[in-house]
Amino acid sequence: MSSPKEFNFTSPGQALQAIAKDGSPGSPNNLSRSQSRAQSQSPDIAMDIDIPVPEVKPDQLEKLHQQELIPELFGVLHDLQSGILSAKDFDNQVGGIRLKLANIKQYLRDFPGITESVDTRVERIETLRVNNESKLEVMKTFKEKVEAHFK
Repeated sequence: MSSPKEFNFTSPGQALQAIAKDGSPGSPNNLSRSQSRAQSQSPDIAMDIDIPVPEVKPDQLEKLHQQELIPELFGVLHDLQSGILSAKDFDNQVGGIRLKLANIKQYLRDFPGITESVDTRVERIETLRVNNESKLEVMKTFKEKVEAHFK
């Protein structure tokens, strides 16, 4: 009676190629480690995605948190209401507020995906879902072939 072949692959693709080639996973390595890794994984495998998702950097959020419009706006409105500021000078006094609003708009434009349309986002999500389902199916098929080979 022959002993089962031991295997160790760096990617599922290598293992699938080996199985497709000769019906067995192939190369000798440490079977007990491979089996324990396979047994420790749950059947609900979380799949990674191929499409890069840009990350929001913490400093981008910090820039938005640092922008304070309300105190300055209330100050200008208070000065206008109390008579310290005349209506004709109001436009000059809100220049700083306009600048802050322009900066906030720019910070928001810098967020990844903020300008992406809803339809584009839905298409991207659907593509990711289909990719994950196909990867899960490949992993299930691979698992079944490995289990069938070592039973």
